[in-house]
Amino acid sequence: MAANAPRGAEPLADRGSAPVPVDIRGFESLERHVTCLSVRPRDLRA
Repeated sequence: MAANAPRGAEPLADRGSAPVPVDIRGFESLERHVTCLSVRPRDLRA
């Protein structure tokens, strides 16, 4: 999770995940989009 968006981590933590805050200011300063760094969670309980 982006360290500058702590409210985004709250719903994930409420569902049992353990979000790790990461400083992404270096990517933002280069005008890069963070979506290319995203991990899409999947349901592993199946």
